[in-house]
Amino acid sequence: MIRGSEKIVFIVNPNAAKGSTGKEWPSIKAVAENRLGPFQSHITAKPAEATRFARTALRAGAGLVVCVGGDGTLNEVVNGFLGADGHPVRPDAVLGFIPRGTGCDFRRSALVPREVNEALDLISSVEARPIDVGCLEYKDHSGASA
Repeated sequence: MIRGSEKIVFIVNPNAAKGSTGKEWPSIKAVAENRLGPFQSHITAKPAEATRFARTALRAGAGLVVCVGGDGTLNEVVNGFLGADGHPVRPDAVLGFIPRGTGCDFRRSALVPREVNEALDLISSVEARPIDVGCLEYKDHSGASA
């Protein structure tokens, strides 16, 4: 749930949904600003950028970080919620998600609506719920991290 004067940051993958997210971002942004008030937005241009944007926003005091993209972008944003030591950058911060990917498996599992207005309803009015996060490290046949 949005708290009054909370700093909000959107992280957008314009290439999500085969590039349609970039084309639709201006209208998504207008609807989101109308519903949530002013916010900063960062548009990704390359892999791992969403992680950096999220971590920087959280360190700068963002209380709500909204991912606009698919499962890959969401994975990167979630990684930004954690520091290099695996601990939360800002434990009280909340993640929002406007699903825009082609698959969006997380959306189905977490019951996040695909429609923008419905996803914004969820972001603006529902209490946050915790979700477990794990980290896997893979080793190749020689025992080196992969």
